[in-house]
Amino acid sequence: MRLHPIARSCRKTTGTRVRVWAGRKEEAEKIAADLSERSFQQAVIFAGLGDKDRTVEALDRMTMLGPVRIGRTFTFPEMAFLRGDSRLKAIRKKFGLLQ
Repeated sequence: MRLHPIARSCRKTTGTRVRVWAGRKEEAEKIAADLSERSFQQAVIFAGLGDKDRTVEALDRMTMLGPVRIGRTFTFPEMAFLRGDSRLKAIRKKFGLLQ
């Protein structure tokens, strides 16, 4: 059975979280590069890597996914390290989300 491309990318994101936790950061970077069209998955991967700048850039590219998807993404534990970042506040404002 072939998986839908979105399902495959979600599996990659989950697997990448495990790679980051296991210290296999080079593999995680490669997967993030392969997912260049999927800003949500990249945001989660970059957050797992602890890279604030690239996480914020990926979140900012999520405009086409709408406020519900990005608002939910902000609640992920991986995003906790961004709380208080002024760029995150700007993204929230852009989407019309509460601060």
